[in-house]
Amino acid sequence: MLSKQKHRLLERQERAHVTGSIEIGEDQELLFYDDVHEEVSILQFKQDESLEILLNDSWYTGNYLKDGQLSIPMGIHQLKTNDTLRIQKKVPFALEYMLKESSDDSFLAFTAKLNALSFSIHDCIYSYNHMVFQDGKTDKKGVSFFQFDNEEAICGVQHHFSRGSKNEDRFEFTTCTGKRAILTQMQQ
Repeated sequence: MLSKQKHRLLERQERAHVTGSIEIGEDQELLFYDDVHEEVSILQFKQDESLEILLNDSWYTGNYLKDGQLSIPMGIHQLKTNDTLRIQKKVPFALEYMLKESSDDSFLAFTAKLNALSFSIHDCIYSYNHMVFQDGKTDKKGVSFFQFDNEEAICGVQHHFSRGSKNEDRFEFTTCTGKRAILTQMQQ
């Protein structure tokens, strides 16, 4: 689980949400029309899953109950065609694991560098975290790979890590436009 500080920063990232309108299908299924990508998908919420709804020009956070019902601060709202929803994007497990295992300083530095290159945590399209396969070990060492796509460019990140007597993180960023950056964090 991410700390509250890390979770808040993730929520404030660019492209952290998907926004769109819904339509109630013939079988009472919820069809979601993504405003940006103009794609249609069937929404399937878990009970108590959090999402936001636009009502009277204000966003309200609610929890999905069942059968198209949303619990919001004003009561129960029955979802209907043309309701506008904002749904938090999920961070891939391997990336979330890396972020969780990073110190707050490494997390903030990594996120700041990624943002400075015009990418968001939520732009991750591929993640491989070698640390996941070393779970439970005291000493961990390896390299993980992450790919980010902001729809204008691609950024590849290699995360060289070491855990044990010293915690070390080295991030190597390379964009498709040739920009490169290296970020190193060490802690005793």
